[in-house]
Amino acid sequence: MNKVKVILGSALILSVLSATGCSNANIPSSSVQSASTQVISSKVNTESLDMTEQEVNEINELIKSSPDKSELENKNLNFNLKTYQQGKDVSVDLLLYNPKAAKRAHFWGKKTAYDLLQAGSSPSKRWFLTRKLGGLFPSEAFKIQVLFWVERADMLRISNVSLDDSFLLIMAGVTSVPHLAMFNNIIDQAALKVQLSILAFQYGRPMPSLDQVKSWTQQATILEPVLY
Repeated sequence: MNKVKVILGSALILSVLSATGCSNANIPSSSVQSASTQVISSKVNTESLDMTEQEVNEINELIKSSPDKSELENKNLNFNLKTYQQGKDVSVDLLLYNPKAAKRAHFWGKKTAYDLLQAGSSPSKRWFLTRKLGGLFPSEAFKIQVLFWVERADMLRISNVSLDDSFLLIMAGVTSVPHLAMFNNIIDQAALKVQLSILAFQYGRPMPSLDQVKSWTQQATILEPVLY
């Protein structure tokens, strides 16, 4: 029943996201950042600002200076036909629900949930994605928000998981498709269903049925891990 404890509600989401957030291992040196941009960082978080040409140039310099180019390449993430198409069909505007971040995402070529998951599937890739969506100096809250969006995109690999369903699953503390696959017995599925129903009532979202939860967990067991 330890897994039941995982789904304690929205209060756990910050600790879960913080625990799985970006590492500093592959972050390039800040030496490529200009002195003028350093001044900005001490005054305001850049996700609230409009993107500038200088910012774009500095982000591109950060990418060029990355010690691990291979990890930044877009790869086929082994979506099967149904989940691949669903991820392709979900607009990043609807997933992010943040006009400024969505505008930045489109600028960097991230137009769908599938694109977002490709761009944020590992800690170092999420580090770059966070700066593409929130500028060179995003707040800690924005970093957590980006991981939340990427985790929702991962859930959209499951056939019939809607945007609302992905929101409820992540708020319930289910952070990835392999994590969802752990709910592979009726007791855990029923406990997850109860938690999702409480959250659905709290946030005014449609309540998933027990049959839906069972279907999601069964599909999750056959999909390869993408997010780490």
